[in-house]
Amino acid sequence: MTTDENPHRIVADAAGDGRSDQVQIEYPSAPHKSIRRLEFAHAYSRRGWHMFPCVPRGKKPLTPNGFKDATTDLSQIEKWWAHWPEANIAIATGNISGLYVIDVDGEDGRAAFLNLLQRLHEPLPQTLVCITGRGFHIYLPLPNGKTCPCSTGADEEKGLDVRGDGGYVIAPPSVHESGHLYEWTSVERIVAR
Repeated sequence: MTTDENPHRIVADAAGDGRSDQVQIEYPSAPHKSIRRLEFAHAYSRRGWHMFPCVPRGKKPLTPNGFKDATTDLSQIEKWWAHWPEANIAIATGNISGLYVIDVDGEDGRAAFLNLLQRLHEPLPQTLVCITGRGFHIYLPLPNGKTCPCSTGADEEKGLDVRGDGGYVIAPPSVHESGHLYEWTSVERIVAR
């Protein structure tokens, strides 16, 4: 994960093949919240991530069909954020967007995640990571033709969920119900916490 001359850009080599252009997010620099959210939505759309609006400071969809309304169509996205300028941005996970997300919630989730890393005996790949109101999301590419169902951790994996087909996550610069901003960070930063 690197940032180059542009302080509003984050680059990661998710595939590990030296082609860091595979995972890039340009941080929009517009000061007004609704414009900034729309600019992030545009950036996500350009990546092929299907999105839809959710209630401000929440996860409840504002569209009638929730994640099934997710789109990359910029005209629809602009209509939604013109109508709901403070809406949180939800990204549909799974094949529709070509990604799955490991959702780490609270201290239990963090402990389960660190335990998982120890069992894997490999470092986490360089990828996009989002700090949430209670933990973090790890965005991972979904290989072509593969599926990834949503799952909820139980017992020793409590607080460690996977968002895949039929799921969604809230993305930056949305606001968590606690008032904390969702924000991009690095893998190194979350493991070192």
